[in-house]
Amino acid sequence: MMGGVPFTGVEMSEPTLHLPPEDRELSPYTGWTRDHLTAVVDHLLENARRYASPGHARILFPGDQGPHGDDVAGLEGFARTFLLAGARIAGEHGADPLGSAEWYLEGIRNGVEPTHPERWTRPTEHPQAVVEAASIAMMLLKTKPWTLDRMDQQTKDNLADWLRDVRQARVALNNWVWFHIFTETLLEVMGAGWDREFVQFRLDQHDQMYLADGWYTDGEGMRFDHYNGWAMHTYPLIWADLVPDQEFADKYRPIYHDRIRTFLPQAAALVGADGSPLFQGRSLIYRFAAGAPFWAATIADASPLPLGQIRRITSGMVKYFVHHGAPDADGILNRGWHHNWPAMAQVYSGTGSPYWAAKGLLGLALPADHPVWSAVEEPMPIETGDIAFAIEPAGWLVSGSQQEGTVRVHPHGGLGMARKLEDVLYTRLGYSTDTTGALVGDWVENPLPNAAAILSDAEGSIRASHRVWPEATGVALDADGTLVGSSWWQAQWSNLDPDAEPGQRRTVSPGPTLTYASAIRGGIEVRAIRVDPVDGANNGIALRLGGWAIDPAGPLGSAVTPLVPGMSLGHASCADASPTSEELDAPYATVSLENGRIPAETGHAVVAVTYGEVAELPGEALPTAEVRQDGVRLTWPDGVTTDLPLPAPSAAGPDPDSLMRPLPSQFVPASSAATSNGHPFRTQ
Repeated sequence: MMGGVPFTGVEMSEPTLHLPPEDRELSPYTGWTRDHLTAVVDHLLENARRYASPGHARILFPGDQGPHGDDVAGLEGFARTFLLAGARIAGEHGADPLGSAEWYLEGIRNGVEPTHPERWTRPTEHPQAVVEAASIAMMLLKTKPWTLDRMDQQTKDNLADWLRDVRQARVALNNWVWFHIFTETLLEVMGAGWDREFVQFRLDQHDQMYLADGWYTDGEGMRFDHYNGWAMHTYPLIWADLVPDQEFADKYRPIYHDRIRTFLPQAAALVGADGSPLFQGRSLIYRFAAGAPFWAATIADASPLPLGQIRRITSGMVKYFVHHGAPDADGILNRGWHHNWPAMAQVYSGTGSPYWAAKGLLGLALPADHPVWSAVEEPMPIETGDIAFAIEPAGWLVSGSQQEGTVRVHPHGGLGMARKLEDVLYTRLGYSTDTTGALVGDWVENPLPNAAAILSDAEGSIRASHRVWPEATGVALDADGTLVGSSWWQAQWSNLDPDAEPGQRRTVSPGPTLTYASAIRGGIEVRAIRVDPVDGANNGIALRLGGWAIDPAGPLGSAVTPLVPGMSLGHASCADASPTSEELDAPYATVSLENGRIPAETGHAVVAVTYGEVAELPGEALPTAEVRQDGVRLTWPDGVTTDLPLPAPSAAGPDPDSLMRPLPSQFVPASSAATSNGHPFRTQ
C-alpha cells in the first residue's frame, strides 16, 4: 500500500530506540560513543524498511507528500536513507550487520529498470530526482567494494542511462551544482565515461560562490545558512577523496582544506551547550545534518579541531534531537524540529526530506579503530567562555553566554526571500540556539519579534513592514570587546497572495529607508535606528522595535528598554506559531513618525534588548545613549564608549531604488559560457 502506510507483507518491527549505557569517562559531556550513533542509525534504517515497497526501490514515509507525489517521495526516502546505510556499510568495511548492501542494491536494480512497477522518476521528469541521484551516487562511490563492484552489468547499464538524464535536468545555481559533479563522477567510476569539461564548469561555479573566511553564499543573493556547512563544504571534501582522477582532485583539495579549516572553528561556536544547532535559515527539518562539515573535515583529515571536540559537537547534536523526540515514537524523522510540525515543511519538503539529517552521521563511515572514536570529548567553545566574534562575509555578529549555554546571531547582511516562511528564517535582527520565534501566523505577516518595522495604516488596518535585502555596511569586534555592526534597507510591505503558486515572487510596496546599527557587550544588545522618508513611498506612522520572543512558561525572560525619550513600551503574545512552544511572548517599543521621520526630541530610536535568565536589568546596568545627528554614542557602565554610525542614506550606500535584486553578476555566466559541451545552464 502507498501513501505512507507500510507495504503489505513487510515484517513489522518494534519502533523502539535502544541505546547502550553512557560512558562518562570517554564522553564526559554527552556520555555517547560510536555505539550510540550506530544504534540511532540502525534504528532509523530498520524502521524505514517498514515503509519500503516490495522491491525496495521506494521508501514512502507517512504524511502528505505535497507537490512531490508518491513516486518522487518514494525515491527521496530510498536515497536519503541510503546515506545512512552507506556510512554504516563503509564504517564496518562491508560487515553490514543489517544486510543493507544487498537490500539497497535490490532497490537500485528495480528502480533503474524502465519496465519495473517501482521504477524511479527520471531526473528529466522531476528535478527532485536530481537531488536524490547525487545521494545515491555519493554512497555508491563510498561503498564501492560492497555495492557497485557487486552490481550486475544490466543494472549498471540501466543506472548509467538514468544518471545521464541528470545532465539535461534543470538545476538551481547553488549547492545543486554538486549533484551534477557527483553523478558524473559515478559515471566515470562505472566506466560509462564522464564529461570532464562539464564537471570543471560546475566546480568553477561552486568556486564563484565562495566569498571569504570560510563562507559561501548558497546561490542567488547573499544566502547564509546551514547549507554553507552541510553542502558547500561537505560535498567538495567528500568528492575529492572519491574522484578517480586524483591528479584532477589534487588541484582543488588544498583549497577545500584551507576553507574548511577557516570555517570549522566558527561553526563550532554556533552550537549551543545543549547540542542545539542555530535555528536560522531554510531546511531546518534536516536537524543534526548541521554536524556534516565536522565529519567531512575529519574524514578528509582536514579538521583544525581536536578529535574529542568533533565527537562532542556531533554526538551532542544527535543526542539533543533524540532526547527531544526525533526520531519519533514510530522511529521516523518527520518534518519538524523536536517533533512533527508540518508548518516547517517547505515547497520542496517531502516526507523523506528530513533524512538529509543522515549527513550528521557521516562519521560512521570511519572505522571503529579510527582515533576519533577513542578521543576523550573536549568542550565546545560555548562551554569554555563567552563568545563574541564577527563573520564579515555574512554580515553577522555572534555572541554567546557560557552561563546560559546559548549562542545568538545578530545579522546585518542577508537575503530577501520570496516565501514568507523563509523570510522569517533570514530577515530577523536575531537568531539563537534556544529560540525559534514565530514561523506562522500574524508575526510572519506583520513582523514583531526581533524586527524593526514601519507601521502603516494606509490600507485601513495596521500593517508592519518587512526587512528585505539588508545591506551590511560593517561588522566587527572592537578592541574593547564590543561587537558593533551597521546596515540599511528600504522598508517594504509584502503583497503575496497566500494561494500563489510555490516560489512565486511577491509584489511589494516601498517604504522609508532604515539605517540600523547595533552593539553587543556583556550580554546587552543595543539597537539604534534612523528613519528617512522616500519620495512617493508609504512612509508610515510609527517605528516598532521588537525584542526576543520567548515561551512564557520557560525559564527565560525578554525585555526592551528605551534609552531615549519619546518611545512607548508594549507587549504581545502569539499562539501556535512555534515548533517548540504553544505560546510566545515578545516585548516591543514604538515611536511615532512625523512626515516619515523620528521626532527631533527623540532623534533616533535607541533601545537595549535583553533576554535570558535575567532579562529585566536595572537602569544602572544598561548603557546611556547620546543621540547625535549621524549616530549614537553609548557609554557603558564600565566607562567604555561605543559610537554607532547612523549616516543619511546618501552616505550609507546607493539609493535603494530597487526592491527586488537580480542574481549577482558574478554568478551569471557570459553568453559564450552559458553551456558546457552542450549541457544547458539553467536555474529554477
